[in-house]
Amino acid sequence: MTLIDVENTTEPLELEKFTLLAKDEYPCCIIGFQLKNSYDQERIQIKAKYQANDVLHFLPTAKITPVCFRGIKLKLKARFKGLVSSLSKLNTSLNEDINLDKYKKIISDYNLTCEECYLYLRRGVYPIDGKCLSQISEYKHTLEELYTDAFNMKDVPLFQAYSSFTIFILCDETIF
Repeated sequence: MTLIDVENTTEPLELEKFTLLAKDEYPCCIIGFQLKNSYDQERIQIKAKYQANDVLHFLPTAKITPVCFRGIKLKLKARFKGLVSSLSKLNTSLNEDINLDKYKKIISDYNLTCEECYLYLRRGVYPIDGKCLSQISEYKHTLEELYTDAFNMKDVPLFQAYSSFTIFILCDETIF
Protein backbone atom coordinates (compact mmCIF):
# COMPACT_ATOMS: atom_id res chain seq x y z
CA MET A 1 0.00 0.00 0.00
CA THR A 2 1.37 3.35 -1.03
CA LEU A 3 0.36 6.85 -0.10
CA ILE A 4 -1.08 8.89 -2.95
CA ASP A 5 0.97 12.04 -3.51
CA VAL A 6 -1.07 15.02 -2.28
CA GLU A 7 0.83 17.23 -4.71
CA ASN A 8 -1.47 15.68 -7.32
CA THR A 9 -4.21 18.05 -6.17
CA THR A 10 -2.67 20.59 -8.52
CA GLU A 11 -2.56 18.15 -11.45
CA PRO A 12 -5.50 17.95 -13.86
CA LEU A 13 -7.59 14.85 -14.44
CA GLU A 14 -6.70 12.49 -17.26
CA LEU A 15 -9.85 13.15 -19.29
CA GLU A 16 -9.11 10.42 -21.83
CA LYS A 17 -9.90 7.86 -19.11
CA PHE A 18 -13.50 9.10 -18.87
CA THR A 19 -16.47 8.13 -21.01
CA LEU A 20 -18.58 10.89 -22.49
CA LEU A 21 -22.27 10.38 -21.81
CA ALA A 22 -24.27 9.93 -25.00
CA LYS A 23 -27.37 12.06 -25.59
CA ASP A 24 -29.67 9.07 -25.02
CA GLU A 25 -28.08 8.36 -21.61
CA TYR A 26 -29.54 11.55 -20.13
CA PRO A 27 -30.79 12.09 -17.58
CA CYS A 28 -28.15 10.00 -15.85
CA CYS A 29 -28.19 9.18 -12.16
CA ILE A 30 -24.97 8.18 -10.41
CA ILE A 31 -24.03 7.46 -6.82
CA GLY A 32 -20.40 8.29 -6.36
CA PHE A 33 -18.04 11.21 -6.47
CA GLN A 34 -17.15 14.28 -8.45
CA LEU A 35 -13.46 14.09 -9.27
CA LYS A 36 -11.67 17.42 -9.39
CA ASN A 37 -7.99 16.56 -9.86
CA SER A 38 -5.46 13.78 -10.35
CA TYR A 39 -5.36 13.15 -6.60
CA ASP A 40 -9.08 12.31 -6.56
CA GLN A 41 -8.67 10.17 -9.67
CA GLU A 42 -5.97 8.08 -8.00
CA ARG A 43 -7.29 7.87 -4.46
CA ILE A 44 -10.99 7.11 -4.93
CA GLN A 45 -11.08 3.56 -6.23
CA ILE A 46 -14.25 1.46 -6.25
CA LYS A 47 -14.05 -2.32 -6.36
CA ALA A 48 -14.76 -3.88 -9.76
CA LYS A 49 -17.78 -5.84 -8.50
CA TYR A 50 -19.69 -2.54 -8.14
CA GLN A 51 -19.22 -1.74 -11.84
CA ALA A 52 -18.26 1.88 -11.35
CA ASN A 53 -17.95 4.19 -14.34
CA ASP A 54 -15.79 7.23 -15.00
CA VAL A 55 -18.16 9.69 -16.64
CA LEU A 56 -17.44 12.94 -18.44
CA HIS A 57 -20.37 15.37 -18.38
CA PHE A 58 -20.44 18.79 -19.99
CA LEU A 59 -22.40 21.42 -18.12
CA PRO A 60 -25.24 22.75 -20.28
CA THR A 61 -24.06 26.35 -20.15
CA ALA A 62 -22.79 28.98 -22.57
CA LYS A 63 -19.17 28.08 -21.75
CA ILE A 64 -18.18 24.46 -22.32
CA THR A 65 -17.21 23.10 -18.92
CA PRO A 66 -16.37 19.43 -18.35
CA VAL A 67 -17.19 17.81 -15.01
CA CYS A 68 -15.97 14.32 -14.13
CA PHE A 69 -17.61 11.69 -11.96
CA ARG A 70 -16.72 8.22 -10.72
CA GLY A 71 -19.67 6.22 -9.64
CA ILE A 72 -22.30 3.58 -10.08
CA LYS A 73 -25.10 4.30 -12.51
CA LEU A 74 -28.54 4.05 -10.98
CA LYS A 75 -31.97 3.62 -12.50
CA LEU A 76 -34.36 6.15 -10.99
CA LYS A 77 -37.66 4.85 -9.68
CA ALA A 78 -40.52 5.79 -12.00
CA ARG A 79 -42.00 8.30 -9.54
CA PHE A 80 -38.95 10.56 -10.00
CA LYS A 81 -39.56 11.37 -13.68
CA GLY A 82 -41.37 14.52 -12.56
CA LEU A 83 -38.37 15.47 -10.44
CA VAL A 84 -36.07 15.38 -13.46
CA SER A 85 -38.51 17.54 -15.41
CA SER A 86 -38.70 20.05 -12.55
CA LEU A 87 -34.93 20.20 -12.24
CA SER A 88 -34.45 20.95 -15.90
CA LYS A 89 -36.87 23.90 -15.58
CA LEU A 90 -35.27 25.19 -12.38
CA ASN A 91 -33.15 27.82 -14.04
CA THR A 92 -34.10 29.68 -17.19
CA SER A 93 -31.19 32.09 -17.50
CA LEU A 94 -27.62 31.33 -18.43
CA ASN A 95 -26.48 34.33 -16.40
CA GLU A 96 -27.95 33.51 -13.01
CA ASP A 97 -27.05 30.92 -10.43
CA ILE A 98 -29.50 28.25 -9.37
CA ASN A 99 -31.38 29.31 -6.26
CA LEU A 100 -30.53 26.81 -3.51
CA ASP A 101 -33.79 27.36 -1.64
CA LYS A 102 -35.82 26.62 -4.79
CA TYR A 103 -33.74 23.51 -5.39
CA LYS A 104 -34.23 22.28 -1.82
CA LYS A 105 -37.97 22.86 -2.14
CA ILE A 106 -38.18 20.84 -5.35
CA ILE A 107 -36.30 17.85 -3.95
CA SER A 108 -38.07 18.06 -0.57
CA ASP A 109 -41.36 17.52 -2.43
CA TYR A 110 -39.92 14.06 -3.17
CA ASN A 111 -38.62 13.58 0.40
CA LEU A 112 -35.02 14.02 -0.74
CA THR A 113 -32.28 16.18 0.80
CA CYS A 114 -29.00 17.81 -0.14
CA GLU A 115 -27.73 18.91 3.27
CA GLU A 116 -24.35 17.20 2.82
CA CYS A 117 -23.79 17.93 -0.86
CA TYR A 118 -25.48 21.18 -1.92
CA LEU A 119 -22.11 22.69 -2.85
CA TYR A 120 -22.11 20.53 -6.00
CA LEU A 121 -25.32 22.16 -7.28
CA ARG A 122 -25.10 23.81 -10.69
CA ARG A 123 -27.05 23.69 -13.91
CA GLY A 124 -26.96 20.10 -15.18
CA VAL A 125 -25.62 18.66 -11.89
CA TYR A 126 -28.22 18.07 -9.19
CA PRO A 127 -26.80 16.53 -6.00
CA ILE A 128 -28.78 14.49 -3.49
CA ASP A 129 -27.54 13.12 -0.19
CA GLY A 130 -26.31 9.54 -0.41
CA LYS A 131 -28.63 8.56 2.44
CA CYS A 132 -31.52 8.89 -0.06
CA LEU A 133 -30.25 5.92 -2.11
CA SER A 134 -33.05 3.49 -1.20
CA GLN A 135 -35.70 6.16 -1.83
CA ILE A 136 -34.54 7.14 -5.30
CA SER A 137 -33.39 3.79 -6.73
CA GLU A 138 -33.85 0.08 -6.31
CA TYR A 139 -30.12 -0.46 -6.36
CA LYS A 140 -29.28 -3.85 -4.86
CA HIS A 141 -26.69 -2.52 -2.38
CA THR A 142 -27.38 -0.27 0.59
CA LEU A 143 -25.41 2.86 1.38
CA GLU A 144 -23.99 1.09 4.44
CA GLU A 145 -22.72 -1.74 2.23
CA LEU A 146 -21.07 0.75 -0.09
CA TYR A 147 -19.28 2.49 2.77
CA THR A 148 -18.23 -0.84 4.26
CA ASP A 149 -17.11 -2.66 1.15
CA ALA A 150 -16.95 -0.54 -2.04
CA PHE A 151 -13.64 1.26 -1.55
CA ASN A 152 -10.64 -0.55 -2.99
CA MET A 153 -8.01 -0.17 -0.28
CA LYS A 154 -5.61 -2.76 -1.60
CA ASP A 155 -3.35 -0.05 -2.99
CA VAL A 156 -4.69 3.06 -1.23
CA PRO A 157 -4.83 3.62 2.54
CA LEU A 158 -8.29 4.06 4.05
CA PHE A 159 -7.80 7.69 5.04
CA GLN A 160 -7.06 8.56 1.40
CA ALA A 161 -9.51 6.18 -0.25
CA TYR A 162 -12.56 7.18 1.78
CA SER A 163 -14.94 9.84 0.50
CA SER A 164 -18.61 10.68 0.91
CA PHE A 165 -21.09 9.08 -1.49
CA THR A 166 -23.38 11.55 -3.24
CA ILE A 167 -26.18 10.92 -5.70
CA PHE A 168 -25.90 13.06 -8.82
CA ILE A 169 -28.65 13.55 -11.34
CA LEU A 170 -26.94 14.73 -14.52
CA CYS A 171 -29.04 16.52 -17.13
CA ASP A 172 -28.07 18.00 -20.46
CA GLU A 173 -30.83 20.55 -20.91
CA THR A 174 -29.77 23.73 -22.63
CA ILE A 175 -31.46 27.10 -22.55
CA PHE A 176 -30.85 29.53 -25.39
